[in-house]
Amino acid sequence: MENQKRENLLNLALDATPEEREKSGNLEVGYNPNERTWELIVRYTGDLSGLEALGVQTDIL
Repeated sequence: MENQKRENLLNLALDATPEEREKSGNLEVGYNPNERTWELIVRYTGDLSGLEALGVQTDIL
């Protein structure tokens, strides 16, 4: 259930206007307005080369 809550927050943040994100502390987390990018932590098992070929920046933790 906790994962579903996180997914819903991400969807809300992605759909929110910049003004809505600024008003809500939770929706603004992970967004860089200067670069217009999101920083996400994703648990992933597998080969990352396909994602990196699409331009996804990855850092292995």
